[in-house]
Order: sequence, then structure tokens, then C-alpha cells
Amino acid sequence: MIPLPEEEGGANANDRTDGGNTGEELFTGAMVLSPPSTQGITPPYGLMQRNTVSVFVDFDAQTAVELDYQAQRWLFSPVRPVGYAVIDGELVALDLPSLDELWRMPHTLGSITFMRVADDGRSLIVADGIEGRVVDADTGTVRSTFDVGSPEDVAFVPGGETALVVGQTTWNNHQPSTPIVEVDLTTGDVVAIDIPNCAAPIEVLPSGRRALLSPTWCEEGAASTADRTWTNPDPVSVIELEAEGPRFNKNLPGFGPVALSEDGSRAVAYLDVQRLDPTMFDDPAQIPAADAKRFHLMVIDPTTLGFSLTEIGDTLPRFAMTRDGKGLLVDASVRVPRSKIEASADVSVDSDGVSVDVDLDIFLESTPFGYFDLDQLTFEPFAGSAGLDRFVMPASGDEVFTLTQDQLGGQLSRIDLDARSVVNLNTHLRDVGLLPDGETLVLRARQSPQQVEGGVHLQEAYYLSLDGVSYEVEIFFTSKLLYENEYCSNPENYHDC
Repeated sequence: MIPLPEEEGGANANDRTDGGNTGEELFTGAMVLSPPSTQGITPPYGLMQRNTVSVFVDFDAQTAVELDYQAQRWLFSPVRPVGYAVIDGELVALDLPSLDELWRMPHTLGSITFMRVADDGRSLIVADGIEGRVVDADTGTVRSTFDVGSPEDVAFVPGGETALVVGQTTWNNHQPSTPIVEVDLTTGDVVAIDIPNCAAPIEVLPSGRRALLSPTWCEEGAASTADRTWTNPDPVSVIELEAEGPRFNKNLPGFGPVALSEDGSRAVAYLDVQRLDPTMFDDPAQIPAADAKRFHLMVIDPTTLGFSLTEIGDTLPRFAMTRDGKGLLVDASVRVPRSKIEASADVSVDSDGVSVDVDLDIFLESTPFGYFDLDQLTFEPFAGSAGLDRFVMPASGDEVFTLTQDQLGGQLSRIDLDARSVVNLNTHLRDVGLLPDGETLVLRARQSPQQVEGGVHLQEAYYLSLDGVSYEVEIFFTSKLLYENEYCSNPENYHDC
């Protein structure tokens, strides 16, 4: 049998509805789009990463400009036409669409390993593996520094005054400890606590009074001793956000990452029957039976911290909450058991949920993909197949566009949430995104190289579409760089040809 790869479960990280405006390191093929804003629609721009250069796209002007440099990281301001780029290790603010430099902050320590912009656009948090910095987004002035090393995540508390930074996990006597650092974005005041859990994405309720954090897997490399074991594997940590600073409340018996509805009325995690601590249940009647399905969807009331458990099967799907917060897209196309064993499986969906038995090849090709109703606590498979490899949810809320990825991009499909069906649009794309208006799709597609004397100029196109099939605007990019003809016959370069 074939050893399975590391699992991917919990709230799906492939949602590109916000434009992918995360400040992550940009690899070849990455696409960052202007994000939606609570203060109005931001101008529609894009940053397309190629193998040697970055391309700036102005969708209103219908232009694609090859930059003279390759940005290592890029963020769009959520409130004004400004881009923040890491260029040769330095943080630079650029006026858009002119690309004129507004300010530059020389980085005197190490490379920037983390970068986020606050929801109100007034502050940046950057880190270099040694310290974190709060940077004034208008001037580039460093307001304050704080000890955090390499952050794992950050959440900006509603109101724009503070941020919660998740630090790196350490183990002491076989117990995990992760720092949560509350940073005042104006004064620089810091309050730090440690929680008994591993680092993971953190979600703050819209009220700003509570946060939830939960990893998919929390396990130390060293073996536990008889009297010192990690008895609360991968829990959902509840953190109270109070006037004097954050406070750890408790761990709930589930694992994440947690998905939080936009209105904060419900959160969703998973429960693993094979990795739970019965002492974490306030009500012992909620503890699943020994012969229950291994994985349960855990629907949490973030206010009362009460939760329900629904069997979903013996294999671990990933999920994404719909925009209305009433359901989950459940995708079991990337699957491994949460244990260090070899396994093979055939996936089926029946009245008992998602289940597994037989062999790996069938398992990977015949996977359940459907809708879990969070009100009725029922699962309904979609008619048709797709996955959640890369997807966007338009603001209309009744459909989802998703790429089923391959080595060069993926096939685009449309999911009709009302009809519970999937339609393959027979379109092969490099990537898909969503403009800040919440409705216009960006379809990034390869184009044949332009043949010229002495070689070729590489090309691609960006189509603006409302249905994933027809397009309202087409923008073509042709590289200024000249490549020899042999370049595009080399399989290592197919991703850029």
C-alpha cells in the first residue's frame, strides 16, 4: 500500500474570494487582487507573479505592465489605491496605478517573513523572524516593535485599535504553549499570554470580545512520558478579549482550522473520535460512542460555547462555509487518516455519512463532494464532481466557481448551490479570482508565445467574466523579455509558457 501524504482538513485555505490579499511569499503563478472593503469598493488591480518578473494589471484601464523588479510579497490597501511590496528585502509603498514610490522602509535586520495590512488600512504588521513591527501605512514610520519571532497568523480586532498575533509553538515537558500577543496599533502597548495549544489561524468574533484558534494537528516530535502526556490533542482554544488584555478561557474538544460565519453566529470545527479527551466535555452525554464514525462536524455557538456533533464519516474532508453562513461546501478529494499509518480507501456517501473502505486509486478518483446544511445538520452530495483546490464565492451567494487543479492550473467548474449541482465549464485556466465588486471573475489563462526573430515573448491573458464562460473584458500581456525558442520546449518552463 502507498503511504498517504499529510492531511488537509478543517476550514479550507484555498478560498480566493478576498483576492488572496494575504502578504504571503509570491511564487511563480501567484495572483493577488484588490480585496473588498467595508468602506466602499476599492479600485480593481492585480499583481501577477511570473518566473522572473511581476506584472501589474489595471482592470479599469485594461493594461498589464511588466515591472522592472519581482516583488517577493505584495499587499493591496483595502481602503485606497496603494500597494505595499517587499522588493529586495525592503518594504515599499506604491501609488496606484502610477506605481510611483510613496515611501520606503529599509529593512536592517533579516528578510521580511510576514506582512499583513489592517482592515482599516491604517497599519501594517511586518516581521522578520526576530521582531514584529507596527508600521504606519501612510508614512512608513515604525510606530512600535514587539517580540514575536516569526508569526503564524494575525487577526485585527474590530474597531481597528488592536491586533492579535499568533507566535510559534514551543513544547515544555511534552505540553504545547503558543504565545498570543495583543498589540495596540497606536500606542504599541503589548499584552502577551500563552495558550495550551499549537499555533493555527485565529478568528475574532465581530463583537471583538472573543477569539477562536484551533490547529488541524498538534503533536510533539518527542514521546510523552507516563505522567506527562498531551491529553487535549488539537483543541479549539477559546480566548477572551478583555479591557486588560486577552485571557485564555478553555479548550473545546475539536480541531480546526475553525470556520466562522460572517455574522459570528456559528463556528464550525471537526471532532476526531480517536483523538479526544473525555474530560473536555461538560456534558458526558455528548461524548461519541466507541463505534461512532471517526470524524464529526462540530457546530459551535461562539457566544454560549455550546456545540452539536454530527457524524460525517471515517475520512477527513476539508470544508468552506458559504457566504450566508447556512452551509458548508464539503470536499473529500484530499484525504488521509489523522494517524501515522499507511492506508488505502474507497470513498462512498450513504445515509451514515462519508465512509471509507477498499483501495487508494479508487479513493482518489471517487470522492464525495457536497453541501452540509448547518441548520438541518444533513449532507447532500452534489450532482457532478469538482473540489475546493482554488475557488471564489460571488456576493450573490447562489454559486461558487472552482478550479480542479492540475500541474498547469485547473479546469473551471460552476457549483449551483440551489440545485446542488456541478457544471464543468470546459475552460482550462491558470487561476481564478474575484474583483472587489464581489461579482466579476478574473480568469487568468495561458497564451501561446509570440514568435519573433531570435526567440519568443511569453504571453498570458486576463478575462473579466460574470459567468465563467463569456467575458466582458480581455487584457493581454506580452513579456518584454526575449526567450530562445527552446525555452518553451523545456518541461521545467511549461508553467510560464
